[in-house]
Amino acid sequence: MVTAPNVARPQCPVTNAAFEPCEYDQLHHMMHTYTVSCADHTMHTYAVSHADRTPDVGERAKRATPPLRSSKEWLPRFSSENFPQEAIKDPILDIVLEPGDLLYFPRGVIHQGVTLPDVHSLHITISSYQKNTWGDLFEKLVPVALKIAIEEDAEFRTGLPSDYLRYMGVAHSDFESEGRSKFIDKVSSLMKRLFDHAPIDAAVDQMGKQLMHDALPPYISPGPAS
Repeated sequence: MVTAPNVARPQCPVTNAAFEPCEYDQLHHMMHTYTVSCADHTMHTYAVSHADRTPDVGERAKRATPPLRSSKEWLPRFSSENFPQEAIKDPILDIVLEPGDLLYFPRGVIHQGVTLPDVHSLHITISSYQKNTWGDLFEKLVPVALKIAIEEDAEFRTGLPSDYLRYMGVAHSDFESEGRSKFIDKVSSLMKRLFDHAPIDAAVDQMGKQLMHDALPPYISPGPAS
C-alpha cells in the first residue's frame, strides 16, 4: 500500500486544520483530500460537487468537458471509469491554475488535470454532496414505509387475484384486458396509499446520520507503512 508522500501538510482553506496523511485509496472517502501530482490525470467524472484549490506549489492545467454519451450520465451517483482521450469532446474550459486559485465544477463534469512541464503540482480537493439526492432519500424512505404499511394497513395484506398470471407479466404487457386494467389501477392506488405511511422525518434523520458519519476522517489502524 502506497501512503501519502512526506510533504508539508497543507491546511484546509475552510477550517484551517492540517490535512492528515492517509492511504491513497481512502482519500476520496474524506470530505477534504490532498494529493501530489507527478503525472497527468486521465479524464474522469466524480459523483460529487467539488473544488480544486492550488495552494502554493507549481501550476496545473484543468480541462473540463460536459457529460457525454447519454442523458443517464448527467448527475451521476458514482464516479466514472477513466475515459480514453479519443472519447472526449472539445473542452468547455481549458485553464491553467495559478497558486491560490480555486476551481469549482459540479457533479458529473468530466475533468482532467495536466501537470505542466518542469514543475510539480499540489492541489487540494474539497468534495461535497455525494449521494445526497432525492433518490437516496427514497432509498431509505420507501422500504420503511412499505414495512409500516404492511403491518398497519390490511389493504397491503390482501391477496393478489388468483388469475393474475394470466394477464400480468412481460408476456402480457402488449395486450389490454379488463383484468390487467384493474390490476394496474390497484397498484397505482396502493402506491399513493403508501405515502400515508411514509416516515419522512425519520428518513431525513437517517440521511443526516449518514452525513455525520461520512464527514468523519477515516480511522487508520497503527502500523508501519508499506
